[in-house]
Amino acid sequence: MNAYYGITTNVESSRSKAGIKLPNARSTPLSYSNLSTWWRCLWRLKAQTKNREFQSHLTASKPPPPSTQTRWQPPSDPWIKLNVDAAITEVGTCIEVSGLIRNHLGEVLISFCSNTKTTCTIEVVEAFNLRHGISCAKDADLGPVLMESNAYNVVSLVNNKTVTSADIGVIIKDVQNLLVSIPGSSVCFVPRSCNSAAHMLVKWSVANNGTFSWQGETPHWLLSSNVF
Repeated sequence: MNAYYGITTNVESSRSKAGIKLPNARSTPLSYSNLSTWWRCLWRLKAQTKNREFQSHLTASKPPPPSTQTRWQPPSDPWIKLNVDAAITEVGTCIEVSGLIRNHLGEVLISFCSNTKTTCTIEVVEAFNLRHGISCAKDADLGPVLMESNAYNVVSLVNNKTVTSADIGVIIKDVQNLLVSIPGSSVCFVPRSCNSAAHMLVKWSVANNGTFSWQGETPHWLLSSNVF
């Protein structure tokens, strides 16, 4: 009988949360039918608890919501902000990559763009571009980096600590290691409207073959494009 009452004590607080009405063991004689009712209620309580745990797991596993920004915002001092973009043209054989680094005043510290022939997927190209951009920031010793990209899948891979596929996994791991090597650095997804300057660099790269970089200055055509 004591063991039976022990069961009722353990579920006393949980039954009110679950909305399950259990029979009063202290006023009801212990019979087969009453005991059977108790066990059915107890199993219902356990099932509801498991369901709540499962729903909590699903909620925790959902990807973060997209950024609520609608246009580019400068970082707080002493952070710098790196925006990158990429595109594949000429029926998937030519890639264009670009990026620019700005400080808390919105001043362009470094910008770059290039194009080359490749058969890589756009995700691999975007990952490579992230790695190149943060490497530039680290080499210039500019401080903690806030990276922004409108490549949602690639950003998700960087922020996910699990192993990824071989074709992109090595590059993603490099990006993760570079982020760790610069304390305070991170990467997040932003919509295209917050990445317009990097996108403008990509468009310029399409019309100008080669590799270009600017440090300490901003290309005049970018300044006049009204993307800042």
